[in-house]
Amino acid sequence: MSIDDRRTIYTLSLIAASFLLALLLSLIFSDVFTVWNYKINDRLFILHYAIRGDEPLWEIRPGEPGIIHVSLDDESYSSLGERVKSRRLYAEILNILERAGIGAVAFDIVFQNDTRSTHDDALVDAVRRAGNVYIPTVLKPLEPGADYRVELGSLLVPLGADNYYWNPVVVGGGGAPEATEAIATFPRLASIAKAVGHITVFPDKDGVFRRAPLVMKTGNGYVPSISLLMVAHYLRAPLSGIEISFGDYIKLADIDRRGKKTDLLIPINERGEVIVNFRSAWVGSFPFYPFHKLLLVEEDPDLIDILAEEIRGKLAIISDVSTSGRDIGPVPMESVYPLSGIHANIVNSMLTDNFLDETGKVHQSAIVFVLLLALALIGLVRGALFFSAATVSLLVLFFVFAILLLLYKNLFTNTVMPSLGIFLSILSVNAYRYAVEQREKEFMRRRLEEYFPPAVLKKILRSPSLISSNEKKVLTILFSDIAGFTTWSETQTPESIHSTLNEYFENMVDIVFRNEGTVDKYMGDGLMVFFGDPVEQPDHAARAVKTALQMQQKAGELRERWKSLGGLPLKIRIGINLGEVVVGNMGSMKRMDYTVLGANVNLAQRLESSAPPGGVVVSGRVWSEVKHLYGGEYMGILSAKGISEDIKMYRIFVPE
Repeated sequence: MSIDDRRTIYTLSLIAASFLLALLLSLIFSDVFTVWNYKINDRLFILHYAIRGDEPLWEIRPGEPGIIHVSLDDESYSSLGERVKSRRLYAEILNILERAGIGAVAFDIVFQNDTRSTHDDALVDAVRRAGNVYIPTVLKPLEPGADYRVELGSLLVPLGADNYYWNPVVVGGGGAPEATEAIATFPRLASIAKAVGHITVFPDKDGVFRRAPLVMKTGNGYVPSISLLMVAHYLRAPLSGIEISFGDYIKLADIDRRGKKTDLLIPINERGEVIVNFRSAWVGSFPFYPFHKLLLVEEDPDLIDILAEEIRGKLAIISDVSTSGRDIGPVPMESVYPLSGIHANIVNSMLTDNFLDETGKVHQSAIVFVLLLALALIGLVRGALFFSAATVSLLVLFFVFAILLLLYKNLFTNTVMPSLGIFLSILSVNAYRYAVEQREKEFMRRRLEEYFPPAVLKKILRSPSLISSNEKKVLTILFSDIAGFTTWSETQTPESIHSTLNEYFENMVDIVFRNEGTVDKYMGDGLMVFFGDPVEQPDHAARAVKTALQMQQKAGELRERWKSLGGLPLKIRIGINLGEVVVGNMGSMKRMDYTVLGANVNLAQRLESSAPPGGVVVSGRVWSEVKHLYGGEYMGILSAKGISEDIKMYRIFVPE
C-alpha cells in the first residue's frame, strides 16, 4: 500500500471517527447539545421571521383577524384601581363580550376557591349566560419522589370533573406528561363552562418557552390544552375521531373547514408537545382589547354596536398581562413575553394549518450520511488548506440548507451534532496533515496573544528562544488596582460585574499593548504588567509611566460615561517600580506562565497600595528616569519587608 493510499484511509477514518465521536458526545451530554440546538434554532427562527415577515394570521372574515387578546394590562390596573381585585370585573367583561357576539372565550386565569360571594355569583352567572367560555386548570406533572402537596400547598385541587377528559385513540409509543393534581378553577364555575382545558406550559432546559403540551395524561384520560380544546370545538371535530401518535401527530378527523370535511394533523414530539409558531413579536401579533377600554361600553351603550362589528364571532383569550401578574417568560423572539400569547399562537397555527416541526430520525440520518459522503470526497484531495476551506464551505452550505428547510418547509433540523462532526473532522484531519512544528507554532501564538502586543508576538513567533529561558534582568513593573471595587461589587449582579471588568480590562490592556508592555496576569480587578522584556526596551521606565498616565486618563473617560449609566465610580491606583527581577517561562510550552519574580515585583505592588485613588506612585529609581519628562512630587519613604534600604516614593501628576 502506497503512502498516498494510507493517507487517504487515515483521512477517511478520521472523518468517520469524528462523526462517531460527535454522535457519542451528543448522547452523553444530551442536555447541553439540546440547549445548543435550541439556541441555534432560535437564531434561525428570527432570521426566518426577518426574511418572511409575520406568519399567516387566521381571519374569521377577509381582512379581520379572528383571534383577540382581552387583557388586564398595566394601564387597566392604573385606571380601575381596586376593581381589579374583584371577580365581578371579569363578569362585566364577559357580559360585554357576550353582548358583542364573541364566538368563544378562553380564560388564561385560574379562579381558585369558591368564596360564595356575590362577586363569584356574578362570574358564574356570566359564564353560564355566555355558554361559550373555556375555563383553565394548571396541571402538575408527576415526578417520582416529589411532594406536590407540600410544594403547592392549599392551591392543589384533585381532578375530577367529567368535562376535563378526552379518551382519544393512541397509536405508537411515547407518552404525554402525567399529572395527578391540578391548580383548578373552583368546581361551581368549572361545571358550567363550555369545557375545561389545561394552560400548563413548560420552559425548555435553558428557561425559554418554545413548545407547549397539547395533552397531559391523568388516571382518567387525557386533558387537552385550552387552545386545542377551543379549536376542536370551533372546527366541530368529533371526539371519536381524535387520534394521537406521540412523536408524530394529533389528528382531528372530519373537521369542518370552509364547508368541507377534512383532517387536521398537528405535529407533536414524543411528549405531545407542539412547537409554538410565534407569528410575530407580542406587540402587533393579535388585536388587543384592554379591560379599561372595554368597560367604556358601560358608560356609552352605543359603543356596543361598534364593538360587535369588530369582534363578532371571534375567539378571545382573557389574561392578566400586567407586570404584577408575573405570567411572563422568555421566548425565542423576546426576553419578556406574556405566556397567554403562547395559547393564541397555537390556536392561530391550528386554524391556519401552519406549524413548525422537526426533522424525524430517518431524515436526520440521511442528512448526516450526505454530509459524511461530501466530506469523504473532499478528503480524497490532498492539501490541508484545500480541505479546511472546502470543509468550512460545506458547513456554510449545511446552514444555508437548514435556513431553506425552515423557510420553505417550516422544519427545524439538528445542526449541532453534524456541525460538531464537521468541525472535529477539520481538527483531526489537519492535526494529522500538519507538521508538529506548524501545530506548535499556532498553539504558541494562541497562548501568547493575550499577554504580548501583536508587534512583540511576531518577534516571539520568529524567535521562540526569546521566552524559552529564565534570566535576571532590570525591568519596570506596573501594578494597577480599582479603588473600592470590592465594596461596589457586593451590591451588583454577576452580569454587571462581569461586563464592567470586561470593558475595563479591554481598555487598559489596549493601552498596555500600544506601549508594547507585557501583561503578566489579571488578579481580580488588578492588573500586573512589565516593560523591557522579552524585547529589549532602553526606555522601559518611560513606557511604563506613559502607560500609567494613559490608563488614568482612560479611567476618567470610563468613569464619566458609567456615571451617567449608574455604573462603577471608577478610580484606579497605579504603582511602578524599576529593578532587577527573574523573568521567564515558569511553566512549560503547554502551560505558559511567562512572569517576573523577585523583591522588586513585591515593591511595585506595595507602591500601588500606597497610591491614592486616581494617582500614580513610582519609586525613586523610576523617578530618576522620567523626571525630565513628567511633573511630580515627593511623597515620603516606603519601608518594605525584604528591602534593606528605604524607598523614596514620588507621585506623578496626571494631566487633567
